[in-house]
Amino acid sequence: MKTIILVVIVGCLAVGCGQTDRFSLVDRNTKQEFGPFAFRDGATVRVNNRDYALRKLPSRGQVLETRLRDRIIPSVEFREADVRDVVQFLNEIQVQDMDAMWANPLIKINVDLPPGKADTIPKVTMHARMLSEYDALRVIAEMTGLSLVIDNGSIWLRYRK
Repeated sequence: MKTIILVVIVGCLAVGCGQTDRFSLVDRNTKQEFGPFAFRDGATVRVNNRDYALRKLPSRGQVLETRLRDRIIPSVEFREADVRDVVQFLNEIQVQDMDAMWANPLIKINVDLPPGKADTIPKVTMHARMLSEYDALRVIAEMTGLSLVIDNGSIWLRYRK
């Protein structure tokens, strides 16, 4: 029995529509490829007389950022604390909330500092209440001259080169 796949993309069909995300569809039986198509969120794909809507999934970085924004730190206070100790504290407070760990696994925050003397390690002084973990990291990055980088499933406070 021959399977025929009819694909109709509503909207932008041709390459070069200004979209960077492209995809194609492949029939697993015949290896026949349809496309390439330019992705457009909400576009319709029809396969065997059934319509499906395309949906863009968030990147791992976007998922991490959302989780950081959702995690609220009730109270935090640092006085001339080494930025490495501050990051260690932020990593440890996640472990203390064991119930939340089941729903949201640990997010490891990393620090990348320039090689050098101990006196060049950035210090953090701050007092805040009801601050999201994302905002805390953003403020710490600003204070210390580091960059907050959320990329490909990892979180870094990095030295600006």
